[in-house]
Amino acid sequence: MGTSRDSDKNEFLLQCREIYKDNPKQLKIIDEFEQDYADEYSLWWYSRETFIYRLLNKALRIQNIDFLFLFRFFIRDIEQQLYENQYLSPIRVYRGQLMSSDELNILKKSQNKLISINSFLSTSCNRQIALFFLGSSPYNDTYERVLFEIDADPSKDGVKPFADLSKFSYFPEGEFLMTLGSVFYLKNIYLGENHIWHIEMDLYGNIDYDLHNTFHHLQNQYSLNSRGLLEFGNLLIDMAYFDHAEKYFIRLLKQLSPQHKNIYKCYHGLAKVSCEKGNYDLSLVYLFKSLEILQNRNSNDFRIGYLYNSIGEAQQKKGDIKQALQSYEKALTIFQQQSNRNEQTLAWCYNNLGAIYEDKKEYDKARDYLNKALNIKLKYLPPKHPCLGNTYNNLGNIHYYFHEYDQALEMYQLSYEILSKSLTPGHPSIARILMNIGIVYETKQDFNEAKINYEKASLIRTKILSLTHPDRISTQNDLIRLSLKL
Repeated sequence: MGTSRDSDKNEFLLQCREIYKDNPKQLKIIDEFEQDYADEYSLWWYSRETFIYRLLNKALRIQNIDFLFLFRFFIRDIEQQLYENQYLSPIRVYRGQLMSSDELNILKKSQNKLISINSFLSTSCNRQIALFFLGSSPYNDTYERVLFEIDADPSKDGVKPFADLSKFSYFPEGEFLMTLGSVFYLKNIYLGENHIWHIEMDLYGNIDYDLHNTFHHLQNQYSLNSRGLLEFGNLLIDMAYFDHAEKYFIRLLKQLSPQHKNIYKCYHGLAKVSCEKGNYDLSLVYLFKSLEILQNRNSNDFRIGYLYNSIGEAQQKKGDIKQALQSYEKALTIFQQQSNRNEQTLAWCYNNLGAIYEDKKEYDKARDYLNKALNIKLKYLPPKHPCLGNTYNNLGNIHYYFHEYDQALEMYQLSYEILSKSLTPGHPSIARILMNIGIVYETKQDFNEAKINYEKASLIRTKILSLTHPDRISTQNDLIRLSLKL
């Protein structure tokens, strides 16, 4: 029986043949790849300027998630070879690149900041080779010539691996390859001779201690090293790529047998996507399907508690407060009955109970639950974990309803500081906190500040939510209402 890796590779080759169906030369190379490829030759294949190099870099550049999924066997092999052949000495490498004026302007604004590269970065230890790639063409209004000068020290803690490709490369030329997602500190950017922009960077390891711990915690939470589709799907949800996540979970449903041990997680993932997209009824359909599967296997499975929490969240967003409260209480009871209690799961329940009692306008009880959740989260989570940001947001709501507007604003701004650093910039949670900040300013009659925050939230929601999503409609209504006060 073929492995899922074989299946991925076959589907990948099928797509490649379709793309290059009118290119006999590339079709011949695709046949060669099918016959000869092995994981230990991944760097050799990457260094060849063939279909695989072009397609992978294009998929990374435009973030074609579907095609990147088919590429994951190859990406995994490259990363493994880079780890096994990590270069062991400090070195300066160079990269010559034509760059659009818009891209260059973004980098200009990133001086003295950290940047992450969403592709494998090919560099050379020979400065003249890097300059040669820039050519002699003069700059124009569309593209600029850029020379990256990168200092890489593998002894730094947490540095992602890079390797000398001399013994692997199809064209040995002192090429060094840096891992997908490497982080750099942009030290300096200036215009040099021959109108070439110079960008000086350091390959970075562990960054801000709290932020590094947050990413490390999230990496453990989602088992990113496993390369599993379930984990990747959940990561896509956290990155607010809801359509892509939905495609992946639907794809997984088709691949897995109904008896597969993780099938319930697939339905749970689809439920989370549907909830984020505002389709609460469909979310509940998926959740009860997932619940049915788990209960049929083992009615005492503690993971049923996670599902009841998610069911409660969908019911609450739908406005079924009584049913949501019952679901949250079921989840809490299940987790409390575990012989080895996990306090973090209790904190999740307390946070949700705090939110539901807020909706019931029982603010004292809501604050008690939220403080219990916060105390546990502060005990176990890094200071900039997004779960802390959510609880600070909920506590801000309570201060607001008690007319403690300055304290509410303090909580909201603390939440925003955490979420803006730990989540993708277009995440709906950031839009929610911006709306709450705007509401406080509107209540304090600072309408200009309210407008600024509403518009920031609207920009996020317009990009990621459908026209009919309740949050997007609510934001537009708030902007209309505010405009009448200006």
